Amino acid sequence: MRACRSTRPGDWNGHVGDMYALDMIIGDDLNIHVDATVARVTAKHIGFAYARIPPEKEVPLWNLLGGYADRLEKFND
Repeated sequence: MRACRSTRPGDWNGHVGDMYALDMIIGDDLNIHVDATVARVTAKHIGFAYARIPPEKEVPLWNLLGGYADRLEKFND
């Protein structure tokens, strides 16, 4: 199971366990559509859990996440 976090809209009133269709739009070229369950809700964020990334989107997403992780914590050989 994977997770992602989103800023919570002020008028949102969903609950843990609700299912949503998420479109993660990154730049102009990458749109990753997943079905996700609300896993956690705070005053400012919604945490989603999803079970599967569409196969054709796995490489672009991991490339994006890998680049982000490398900016946070440099990898040294």
